[in-house]
Amino acid sequence: MKDNWKTGDSIKWIELGHTLERIRDEGRAGFYEGKTAQDIVAEMTRGKGLITLEDLKNYSAAWRDPIVADYKEYKVISMPPSSSGGVCLIQLLKSVEPYPIKAWGFNTAETIHLMTEAERRVYADRTIYLGDPDFYKVPLKQMIDDQYNDERMSTFNPNKATLSSEVKEGKIAGYESEETTHFSIVDSKGNAAAITTTINGWFGSHVVVPGSGFFLNNEMDDFSAKPGVPNMFGVIGAEANKIEPNKRMLSAMTPTIVKKMESYLW
Repeated sequence: MKDNWKTGDSIKWIELGHTLERIRDEGRAGFYEGKTAQDIVAEMTRGKGLITLEDLKNYSAAWRDPIVADYKEYKVISMPPSSSGGVCLIQLLKSVEPYPIKAWGFNTAETIHLMTEAERRVYADRTIYLGDPDFYKVPLKQMIDDQYNDERMSTFNPNKATLSSEVKEGKIAGYESEETTHFSIVDSKGNAAAITTTINGWFGSHVVVPGSGFFLNNEMDDFSAKPGVPNMFGVIGAEANKIEPNKRMLSAMTPTIVKKMESYLW
């Protein structure tokens, strides 16, 4: 590789050119199979990666319908999930649409403040509600709904910045979270039960026990599969919670009953 480059020098990516030729001539197979795929897997072997020839051959692109929405006199067509870009863009436009940005002017304090507050709310939603729609139920229509975004901006104060710690995701009607179920029951005689049950993620391990009709959970994720590395909820574990035979994973379930001392009868 030349190390004394100067103005006017040219670089030719010969190998990349051949790769593009293979894609031109062979289509999908020019990348996901044959020499290109073999080169990728060889690099995986060198770098201790995980992608195999079978992985590449089995991959297929997915067609997604674009997101379409109106902003003032414009129609906005943008990229859908698994990108968050289009959803966030439309949410931002819906959030600021009612405000007189043109009158306030470009990059004025009022305009920057409004946009910053809108971005805080949109990115709080992004954190909770957006992901690959093949794996996660994205409430797309609700997120780009005019009324929903008006409600999100109802706490906007033109004279004061909102603390980031106070900005949470919006409440989407009918949205079902993936988390644990809990219920507390007290009968007329004072008997009480507190019960928590979980399958951890959406549909657990995605396996139903034939003949019994229940999902197997994916609670193994609550172990420290690799100490120091976050699990699906961003929780980091250590050696104390590593996977071992006959060991129960560390959970966060907390079914609790609280009674006043004077009524303690047990």
